[in-house]
Amino acid sequence: MASLQDCNDPFDCRIPTNYNLLDSDDKIENYATSFINRHKSFILENGYNLENERNLLKKDLANLDAIQSQHENELFESQNLHYGILSLSARWNSILMWSHYGDFHKGYCVGFHEDKMRILIYLGRVDLSIMIPKIIIQQSRRLTSMTL
Repeated sequence: MASLQDCNDPFDCRIPTNYNLLDSDDKIENYATSFINRHKSFILENGYNLENERNLLKKDLANLDAIQSQHENELFESQNLHYGILSLSARWNSILMWSHYGDFHKGYCVGFHEDKMRILIYLGRVDLSIMIPKIIIQQSRRLTSMTL
């Protein structure tokens, strides 16, 4: 099992929320209001003023590059600490796979019988793409990594 920071591809598992899409005052206003409403009980329980926190968030969102960078750093650091990757391949004899994922040709190969490994059938195959997906900020119930 490898740490995410050890991946050959720097984009593996690195799909952060894209704050740079908050590109208008209306979008920022809507996001800040939605965020405060979603976290209202937490904010009040910790003795913060809702309007002050909303204004602080809007001020932070005025510098989207900084907030994007902060979010990515926090997300990637957390991922590095808590997640790992197990890479499997249908080809045991791929030189490229051995160099990238087999500890530079020092690893070993384990074979599985798909008919006896139901989880492998459930997970299915992954088709790699050159497109990097973006997570768009929306007014959802998903908690962001921002702290107040």
